[in-house]
Amino acid sequence: MLCPLPQANTSHDIVEIPLCGKIAAGTPIEAIAHEGDNIALPADMIGRGEHYALVIDGDSMIEAGINDQDVVLIQKTDTARDGDIVVALVDGQEATLKELRRRGGHVDLVPKNRDHGIRTYEADRVQVQGKLAGLYRQYH
Repeated sequence: MLCPLPQANTSHDIVEIPLCGKIAAGTPIEAIAHEGDNIALPADMIGRGEHYALVIDGDSMIEAGINDQDVVLIQKTDTARDGDIVVALVDGQEATLKELRRRGGHVDLVPKNRDHGIRTYEADRVQVQGKLAGLYRQYH
């Protein structure tokens, strides 16, 4: 049985968001930016707000379904709730993608891979720069 093809969408609901470089999914690495690159996506894939995309470098989020070299779609924000997967900037220079958990005056950056350990920092050392909004994966 063949599935009927949907009607073509002629409303051109495609948006381009900046592809801002790589982010660590492992040990935090220095943030790497590549200005000028964009990625075209269906508008309903990301929702409202300002977004950007990052290429994953590492395997610390594989149990959340985020693999090395995947492209994550990030909603730009400086706030997040416990349990959100966020872009965390550590000491103003090293960025990583992890689950955020707060404990008193500390922040835990929690990997989603049993082979990686939780990294704990004083809260003032960690700045949220966005939270996970989606995942874009291509198969070659």
